[in-house]
Amino acid sequence: MTMRLALVSVLSLVLVAGHAAAQDDPLARGRAAREAGDHETALAAFTAAWDATTAPIARAEMAIEELALGRFALAETHASEALPFASDPEVAARTTQLTETRDAAASHLGSLDVRCSGACAITVDGAAVGTTPLPHLLRVEVGTHTVHADLAGSSPADTQVEVTAGAVARATLSPAWIDDRPILAQGGTGDGQRLAGWIGIAVGGVALVVGSVALGVELDRDGYLRSEACAPTSPMESRETRCPDAASTRGTYTDVARALLLSAAVFGLAGIVLVLTAPADPQGTSARCAPSLAPGFACQVTF
Repeated sequence: MTMRLALVSVLSLVLVAGHAAAQDDPLARGRAAREAGDHETALAAFTAAWDATTAPIARAEMAIEELALGRFALAETHASEALPFASDPEVAARTTQLTETRDAAASHLGSLDVRCSGACAITVDGAAVGTTPLPHLLRVEVGTHTVHADLAGSSPADTQVEVTAGAVARATLSPAWIDDRPILAQGGTGDGQRLAGWIGIAVGGVALVVGSVALGVELDRDGYLRSEACAPTSPMESRETRCPDAASTRGTYTDVARALLLSAAVFGLAGIVLVLTAPADPQGTSARCAPSLAPGFACQVTF
C-alpha cells in the first residue's frame, strides 16, 4: 500500500513538472494555441520565444502564424530569415511549409520605392519606415497606400500610390519650403502693380507740366527771334547771329521740352496700363527681408 502511494506521488510530480515545463516553454504554448485555432495567442508566444532565444525555429513559427493572420510582409520576411537555417532539424522539417509560406505571402505583396527632395522622415500608412534615401525598397501589401514625408523647415507632403503584386511602385514627394522670414508689408494681389502704375502716372504728370513750361519758354524765345528786335541788318547776318542768347535758349528748351513730353507720354501710358491690368483679388502680396550671408539683408517682394 505504501509502495503504491509512493508511485502515485511520483507520477503526479512528473505530470506537474511536465505541465509546468510546457507552461514555461513559449514554443509549446504557441503550438497549443495554434491547435486551438488561436493564431493571435500563438504568434505572441512564438514572438516571446524569439525574443528570449533568437532560435530560427521561433522565426519560422512566427512566419507561419503571420501568414494565417494576413500579415504578408512580415510573413515573407520571417520565412526568408528562417529558411537559410536548414541545418536546424526543426527548421529542416518545415522547409517545404516555410517555402510555401514565403511564396504565398509574396503573392500578396509589391515593392514601394520612396523618394523625397531631402532627408525626409517617411511613414507609410502611419508607420515610420526611415529617412530618405531609404536603403532598400519597401515590401508592402497590394493596394493603395498613403506615403507621408516630413522635412525640417518645410510643410509635410503626402501622396497615395497603388501597389500591384510583384511590381515596383514609386512615390516621389517634395515638401514645400516654409518662408518664415518676417512679413514687412502685405496686401492684395496686384497692389504692387497698381502702386507702380500710379507712380508712373505721377511721374508722367510732372514731366508733362515741366515739359509744357519748357515748351512755353521755347515758343517765347522763338517769337522773340522772329521779332523786329532780331531782324538782320545785312545779308551776311541771321536772326540767330543777331540774337545769340535767344537762339541758344530756344535750342536748349526745345531739347528739354521734347525729352520731357516724350517721357510724360511713356510714363503716363505705362502707368495707365499697369493700373488697368492689375489683378483685383486679395491674396498675399508681401515683402520679406532676412539677414543674408553677406553683410546686410536680402529682401524679396511678391506681387
